[in-house]
Amino acid sequence: MTIPVLQVIGFKESGKTTLLKRWTALARANGWRVGVLKHHGHQHEPLQPEGVDSMELKEAGAMVSGVEGAGVFQFLADLEAPELSTLLNIYQQLPLDVILIEGYKKAPHPKVFLLRSTNDKATLEDLDNIQTAFGPGEEVNHFQDTEKADAWFEQYMRSILWKNDFS
Repeated sequence: MTIPVLQVIGFKESGKTTLLKRWTALARANGWRVGVLKHHGHQHEPLQPEGVDSMELKEAGAMVSGVEGAGVFQFLADLEAPELSTLLNIYQQLPLDVILIEGYKKAPHPKVFLLRSTNDKATLEDLDNIQTAFGPGEEVNHFQDTEKADAWFEQYMRSILWKNDFS
């Protein structure tokens, strides 16, 4: 069975991470197992933990380094410009109910588009598989109507989990 994916996209400072944190907590409160993948759109590498064995092994030349203990597994990998599909294949091996993605606007998965202003609406025409848009001028403004945004997410989750039960 393929784990369903939902992307949260929008311009910088549109509230993507804030919304994903809230939806991740909401999913956990409902007993759903969530994986989150964030596209780091900055020009520098994501921050890495310093002084830990797995990082030191990676610095010594390991392309992949992991550490497991007390039921927690941390994974570091140097992949040359990995495709989203490659990263999702890794996530697909885990016991998850849904994978939430921040970013990767051009990917084919279902998307929630977060608008900072009504000017952002023009971008919607260039994107595929938009399930809903939240923000100024929309039915739900995720900055103000958090309960409505959360209700949309819960309903969406229930519908995809129900579909997976019959797949």
